[in-house]
Amino acid sequence: MATKLLKNILRESTETIGDKEIHIILTEGQEIELKLKGKRGSGRTIYIKDLYNQLYNIDPKDSNLNDGPVKIIVSKPKRGDNKMISLHDLRSHNAISVLELGIKAKLDQIIKSVLDSYK
Repeated sequence: MATKLLKNILRESTETIGDKEIHIILTEGQEIELKLKGKRGSGRTIYIKDLYNQLYNIDPKDSNLNDGPVKIIVSKPKRGDNKMISLHDLRSHNAISVLELGIKAKLDQIIKSVLDSYK
């Protein structure tokens, strides 16, 4: 559940520049500030809305944005991009495959042991 950004929130990244961690500050002014840990003063800031527009290639001057919600179109992954498959599906396909019975049984044992390890 999200909360409103009404006060500054400081987080320290696990990423480093040189040997210094990066501080990420979400400000109540709806900005994101980045600076290196230990550096005095303010870092570089960008408004959240500007960053959003940049990430989604939205032109803020576009008149359609003020007429209602913004529709973001996410393209479907290309065939082969989504390589995750269900082990249950794999086991079913193995069961009806034309493999030799010995190979089929060994493969089924491997799939079942992986499934059992996640229970």
